[in-house]
Amino acid sequence: MTLIITLATRNRVIQVSDRRITYRHGGNVFIRQHLNNLGDYGDEDTVKTVYAKCFDAHFAVSFTGLAEINGRPTADFLAAELAGVCDGPMESVFEHFEERIVPDFQRSSILTAFVLSGYSYWKTDNDPHVKNTLFVWSCYTTEPRSLQGGRPHDIFWSIDGSIPKDSQDSLFSELQKELNAICAIRGKGQIDRRSVGSAVEMLVRAIRRAANHCEVGSGIGQNCTSIVLFPNARWVFTGHHKPREITQGYSPPMVLGKTILKALMVAKQGTVLPNGTGMFRFGFHENNQVTMDQVTRW
Repeated sequence: MTLIITLATRNRVIQVSDRRITYRHGGNVFIRQHLNNLGDYGDEDTVKTVYAKCFDAHFAVSFTGLAEINGRPTADFLAAELAGVCDGPMESVFEHFEERIVPDFQRSSILTAFVLSGYSYWKTDNDPHVKNTLFVWSCYTTEPRSLQGGRPHDIFWSIDGSIPKDSQDSLFSELQKELNAICAIRGKGQIDRRSVGSAVEMLVRAIRRAANHCEVGSGIGQNCTSIVLFPNARWVFTGHHKPREITQGYSPPMVLGKTILKALMVAKQGTVLPNGTGMFRFGFHENNQVTMDQVTRW
């Protein structure tokens, strides 16, 4: 089970998701108990987000539901699928999700959701400047897609999770009230002027409060992954958020056209920010050259 919260404005997109892997047995939810080589539970290593750049857009896609498909981690499966279409336009990505990816997951009885958010680019004939359009796209294996386009004054909130309907209503209602109140008080301009770190931590705290929900909190983890996108596709921030000191963390797999950069261990050593947070900045350059550096002040 996973909870995804997305905050999107014309100046930044932030997605935060928890990293817990669970399974059901006899109507109860259990945490996946296998350990990695450092003695951490499996959800410490889990990445449920993929970053991608295609011909006319860049975006993050986070998912809930199945952690593995066809014997592969879902993040790796999505990266391979996206590499097959990301040399084309964003519309081809949407079509591929609807025609190929979602039907694969519909074969399972487990509800799975995908949330794509980012920026697409376009030009008008008489204007040499590239313009960008914000989008937030969500799709559940049981429902048709929902696409929101961005206007300059908009703030988009998206809350998604593979949570039973009877519990989802109460949890999502609580979160929506909280996030709507933040938007109403602060407004787009105020949110955009917040530091990247404080905006991310706002969403991390919301997920951790959900992890204490009396009905479904056991299926939501305290450990989170964040990704931050800007209209300019040169930089992407990723973060790893744990209540205790970080032992290790992984960046999301990255798809640059047809090229896949596998998830990298990025938080085993080095400076750890307050509250167990490690934040890293990825820079994209010509010929798919990628640089990474740790952010010590954000």
